[in-house]
Amino acid sequence: MDSVRVHLLAFLFIFAGAVTPAYAQVEATIVGSVMDESKAVLPGVTVTATAVGTGRQFVDVTNARGEYRLVGMQAGTYRLQAELTGFAQSVLPVVELLVGQNATITFAMRVANVEETLTVSAASPLVDMRQAQVSGNVDRRQMEELPINGRNWLQLSTMVKGITANQINDTSTPNGSSRTAAFRVNLDGQEITQETSVTGFGQPGISRDAIAEYQIVTNMFDITMGRSVGLQVQAISKAGANSYSGSTYGYFRSDKLNAADAYTGKVLPYSNQQAGGTLGGPIIKDKIHYFISYEYQREPNSTVIGPAPYRGETITLPSDTFQHYALGRADYQVTPKDHLLVRGNYFNWQNPHFFSTTGSPTRGAERFHHSNFITGNWSRVMRNTLLQEVKVNWFHYQFINAPLKDGPAAAPEYIFPGLTIGPNWNYPEDWNQDHVTTTYELKWHKGAHDLKIGTELRIEKDAGWWRARSRGQLFFNSLPSDIARRFPLAAWDNPARWDVSGLDSIANRFDIYYARNDDWLYDVPRPMYAGWAGDTWAVNNRLTLNLGVRYDVAWKDFQSPGNTETVLVIDNGFDVQDYGYKNNIRDLNNVAPRVGFAWNVTGKNDFVIRGGSGVFFGTQGGNQAVDAQLFGGQRIVVASFANDGKPGFVVDPTRGATASDVLTGKVPLPPQTISVRDSTPTSSTTKAFTRTNSSIRTSSTIRRPAFRETRRGSGGRIRITARSISKRAPGIRIISRWRARSRDGTGTTSRPASPTR
Repeated sequence: MDSVRVHLLAFLFIFAGAVTPAYAQVEATIVGSVMDESKAVLPGVTVTATAVGTGRQFVDVTNARGEYRLVGMQAGTYRLQAELTGFAQSVLPVVELLVGQNATITFAMRVANVEETLTVSAASPLVDMRQAQVSGNVDRRQMEELPINGRNWLQLSTMVKGITANQINDTSTPNGSSRTAAFRVNLDGQEITQETSVTGFGQPGISRDAIAEYQIVTNMFDITMGRSVGLQVQAISKAGANSYSGSTYGYFRSDKLNAADAYTGKVLPYSNQQAGGTLGGPIIKDKIHYFISYEYQREPNSTVIGPAPYRGETITLPSDTFQHYALGRADYQVTPKDHLLVRGNYFNWQNPHFFSTTGSPTRGAERFHHSNFITGNWSRVMRNTLLQEVKVNWFHYQFINAPLKDGPAAAPEYIFPGLTIGPNWNYPEDWNQDHVTTTYELKWHKGAHDLKIGTELRIEKDAGWWRARSRGQLFFNSLPSDIARRFPLAAWDNPARWDVSGLDSIANRFDIYYARNDDWLYDVPRPMYAGWAGDTWAVNNRLTLNLGVRYDVAWKDFQSPGNTETVLVIDNGFDVQDYGYKNNIRDLNNVAPRVGFAWNVTGKNDFVIRGGSGVFFGTQGGNQAVDAQLFGGQRIVVASFANDGKPGFVVDPTRGATASDVLTGKVPLPPQTISVRDSTPTSSTTKAFTRTNSSIRTSSTIRRPAFRETRRGSGGRIRITARSISKRAPGIRIISRWRARSRDGTGTTSRPASPTR
């Protein structure tokens, strides 16, 4: 039955798409009117915009009201002209359109006594009068001419109004939030944000010299933009033109040019080299163009490591990073009305020796990020009041983290207050995200209305393996005063020289995960669907309304194949919830209405007030579904061994019990615990320009929806132990008693595991 519903839902979305549009807006539009010297409108005027670089033309003829529309245009520089028999030709030689811009240009034509051309040497700034969204652009000149330390092209977004951050990278975004839910990056209309896990595991990289320009929408973004509660970045790649052009470049940084550090009095080691090139041109003039770029970057550096408990003792170890960026793009003007774009990207990031400057070198790691993504876009101007677009995208992202091969790769984690010894608990791991997105978009102009309707079908799969806590973790109540002697920095890679004797008295517990059949693989399908309808209504020449609604569906997004349903009912005195694993979790209530306005106060296009309100939903990423499949107690057993007070606990915390002993039940586990999160926000805000809402909502991370609203509040964690409920959580009663232990790695997920009645 579920399969029938899924196919029916997919059919409805695709069918709707067959008569409708759908993707992040990167096209530009020119609208306007043509008048004579007496200000009377002129019908029948042919208005032509010609792309300066490629020769691509957009043509329209003014209607009875003297109005024209040029739609489906790419950002770039155009030559605009208006022609009518008996009138002098009017030419605007340079019109620069930015990403997502809607420009209004009015022509004034005069009667020609002889054959002549009227050239407009200057024009007023192009002000978007038809969009309520608040946005800013980084144009081509800024991309090419402004220097950036490190050449991170997103760093230029700090010039956009509404951006207050001082640094922008994968983990530090313009609004200080996670890039997955609050900072979505799109390239040529293709979403390229990694969300299989938290944003700290990287995002796809693109060379600065492959990006032409971009727009950042900071508020009230269009209904075609979804899965974000914060900012939308709309970037476009460079394209070839009718003339051959290319570049080579090098960017080099060295500590030889640096001043001494104010704290240490030494010049900290640093080295960075970036080199690359671009090439573009015509294959067939005015018809087919290409563009390619490649960049290589290396940082052969050293890291000075000085954990605070070592009281000034340091060690210097190599820390190197290598990156490769490649992009290829082809544009084909099939007919005057049909345009085809194909683009592919490659990104490879390697950090074979990673160390933290303040952590123990025993936590050194090998880290690798890899991504490929391809898009194919077909746009057709059926007539100047009707534009359709089809987009098919494939996106792949992979990250691998592992303990250093030449380090203490097999050692457990020793967790002391203020210092952790040993490789990370969540290493090694291999995470992969793949999704294919198909989108159909239709825009229709009718009278005073610009209508848009669209659908999107996204088939995603998260797969890989994760040996979380497979080496175990030892927790201690205090930090030994002689920690530097016990774990000397010089012996960071040799556990045989570590001294753990005499630590039994401060040891608390040992946690370890056991996988049946040593199976740590996960494979989670995550289909998503979206549909929307909207209207840009020009009420009069001063007021424009943006109206629309978007609907996102996460169908089976949190269903983990291979898991069976369980029951775990908890009554906390306020309500009763079943916290067991369920296969029927659906997220179907993500209806997002939006309304906005643009008011041309003076009517002269020199003073515009924009505003609006709306509801926005952001995705949760793939961690929850992966946790449920791996750590739901059906494949992996979560074992916790408390200190039994006997000698030798730190050396042998399981007292000789093997994974097989635990998995077969030969060695009974001590009573385990389960953690659930009760999140009760006291206020909420729809991500809007002029309005706020408030409500109260209670949810559990065990049944967290795939999308979340822009609601914020404080949450508390309720920890329940089956043996002593009254001591740990007064007033909470377990109806169906289970003994289980939750995964609580980052404080963001909690799952029941290893249930035994």
